[in-house]
Order: sequence, then structure tokens, then C-alpha cells
Amino acid sequence: MDDGHIKDMAMRVHNIEKTLIDLQVAVTRIEANQTSFQKAVSVIGGVAATAIAGVLAKLLTQ
Repeated sequence: MDDGHIKDMAMRVHNIEKTLIDLQVAVTRIEANQTSFQKAVSVIGGVAATAIAGVLAKLLTQ
């Protein structure tokens, strides 16, 4: 891997992290106004989003 490729990958991972943070903030805001069942569904969605981000990061680093 050359330096430019590494920088590109780092930028992509950083953008994924920013998206996840934005998603987490949105989920937190939604959770504040939800019932227990709805909160459980939101947590499951957050876990799924994190898993997807992990898969994307792994694909980007290959």
C-alpha cells in the first residue's frame, strides 16, 4: 500500500465514524421520546449499524 492509498482509506474510515456518531446522536434523540419496546428496537438497530460499519471498514482495508 502506498501513502496515498492509506490516506484515502483513513479518510473513508473517518467518514464512516462521523456517520456512526451522527446516527448515534439521532438514535439517542429518538430514544428520549420512546417506550421501552421502541427503545429496544432502537438499540438493535444501533448494533446492526455498528456491525455494518465494521464490515464496511473491513472491506475498505482489504
